[in-house]
Amino acid sequence: MKAPRLIFLGLLALSLPALADVHADSAKLVDLTLSTGALAAGKAVAAPILTRLREQGVPEEGIKEVSDASDAYMKSTFSDPELRQEMAQVMEDAYTPEELAAVLAFYQTPAGKKNLALSSVLAQKGEAIGQKYAAKHQPEFEAQVAEIAKRYPRPPTAIPVPAPAPDPAPAPAPAPKKTKKKSS
Repeated sequence: MKAPRLIFLGLLALSLPALADVHADSAKLVDLTLSTGALAAGKAVAAPILTRLREQGVPEEGIKEVSDASDAYMKSTFSDPELRQEMAQVMEDAYTPEELAAVLAFYQTPAGKKNLALSSVLAQKGEAIGQKYAAKHQPEFEAQVAEIAKRYPRPPTAIPVPAPAPDPAPAPAPAPKKTKKKSS
């Protein structure tokens, strides 16, 4: 009975350093992704807001204040320990320990650092391109859906819709009041 327990405890002791490495690697990966890409992403999100404010005539000192406030907001958001912990868990759920170590190693290379620095900008540009071509092909898709819908008419509703109640009959006009005739 003691032998299985000892084997289990031995395996557990051997796996704890690996588990610690996984947590350390996921935390490092979160640090890398947030420290490099978060501020750039924040600036990309703030850019159209700042442009709109300029167009509305807000002076440059006001634009700078909004830009600084946006930077501070992004820094406080992405330095939140709970956010970092949840993101580390996402990494641990998405990657095996070996994959986490490989991704972390890649991000520490010059190409990986460049990828981190450009990822939010590239994602934004890719999204804009995708929207442009989705709009280009949307009429064709809508026509296809309309043709398909013609072949499959809607079934009657399962719950019959009651006919609207008829308007109530107008109330009868009040009977004229009888007036007493004066006797002369």
